[in-house]
Amino acid sequence: NLTVKFKELINYSQILYSEQNIQLNNKSAYLDIINFLRDRTKNLLKEKKIRNDIIEAAANTYMGDEFLSLYDKCLVMNKNFSSNIGKQVVSIYKRVSTIVNQESAQNNQKIEGRPNSVLFKKQEEKLLFEKINEIRKYFSSTKKTESYEETLKTLAAAKQTTDNFFDNVIVNDANSDIKKNRLELLKMFCMTYNSFVDFSKVEGAWLSKLIFRFNNKSSQSTFNSKDILGGKGANLAQMAKLGLPVPPGFTISTKVCEFFYKNNRKIPKKVVKQTEKELKVIESITKKKFGDSKNPLLVSVRSGSRV
Repeated sequence: NLTVKFKELINYSQILYSEQNIQLNNKSAYLDIINFLRDRTKNLLKEKKIRNDIIEAAANTYMGDEFLSLYDKCLVMNKNFSSNIGKQVVSIYKRVSTIVNQESAQNNQKIEGRPNSVLFKKQEEKLLFEKINEIRKYFSSTKKTESYEETLKTLAAAKQTTDNFFDNVIVNDANSDIKKNRLELLKMFCMTYNSFVDFSKVEGAWLSKLIFRFNNKSSQSTFNSKDILGGKGANLAQMAKLGLPVPPGFTISTKVCEFFYKNNRKIPKKVVKQTEKELKVIESITKKKFGDSKNPLLVSVRSGSRV
């Protein structure tokens, strides 16, 4: 593989100009050139039919000038993200990041990813902490010779440890210090995964949760982020959480709107399937049927922005 050290090349060129008494006015020449080459690499990847979210996920954490590495990483991700290993990695990240993001949004908490091992009360907390450090050690040891396919396998291998953690550890502990520390542990997990690529940019990290159910009897969660549910949806979720008489219903995430406009005004098939599933739930609760002429289920559809 050909390696071009752009920083050294650009700096050397500036020295040559200086020796000829030619002063360059652009003090940020290096960054401008690197950003230009990064954009050109992203365009090349798009021409190769690489998913846009994968390109953004990789580029968002890539600050170097070895663009061949960025190119190769995107190719490997695009190839593997629909495989069992790829799905497993995204599923693990989504499960962890959802909890961290919900708590950050609801309680306006600053979570930095710095857990205190002294506060670990469960063996599963310690094992997850060890697994995270094991992955970090892997990244450090393979920095120059990293195999991206092997990295995905390493990240996917954390599934059993994370499953055991969630099966045996209650994040929302009554002790606020222990709860905060467990959130710090999960944030550390997310930050470690994001050092490979920014998984929050990958559609699979949010597409599995597009619809949020609300009603005062069987609410799926206490999630009420305006960023995800919009203003009306968040208010309904909050009222349901307080036990007010909210009729059964559901909110389609604002992420669907983003997807719709970024993908030629197409609605993800998962949204249609999940909507049909939620309608069945409402039919079961109300003992009515959507579209039935004798006992119709009447619904109200409202839009709501994030503000």
